[in-house]
Amino acid sequence: MSLNAIGYYVQNDIAFDENRKFNLSGFAGIFSMQNNFRLPLGFTIELKGSYATRRLGGSNEWLKSSGTVDVGIGKSFAKNSWRINLAMTDVFATTRWDSYSSFDGLQLQNWGRGESRQVKLNVSYRFGRKKSTTHNSDFKELNRL
Repeated sequence: MSLNAIGYYVQNDIAFDENRKFNLSGFAGIFSMQNNFRLPLGFTIELKGSYATRRLGGSNEWLKSSGTVDVGIGKSFAKNSWRINLAMTDVFATTRWDSYSSFDGLQLQNWGRGESRQVKLNVSYRFGRKKSTTHNSDFKELNRL
């Protein structure tokens, strides 16, 4: 299992002109997790998730929190020479880019989502010799000394 957490602080002290001055600040964080599970019959499942808190974007733009969950299943064949993986990204369609900003009574809200939900099939083959797990040594030269 892999867990990551990033925390940061943003301070935007910006003056575009005398009438458009912004002094905004805030803490934010990004959290992610990845875990692999071994199942019977040689199958593996990978589960990944990430979450980004509400955060300060541009000069006076606040990005709403968002997150995603990805899942995949895989299996190796022919003495681990072949591997097939099937994965789906953004399973719950939660990856969005929502934001809002305001200035002098003007309020701007943006929202939407990209093509984050995808199904991916990956087939791979390993070339070359397999790594040997045994080690043979010839000690005749060592005994000669």
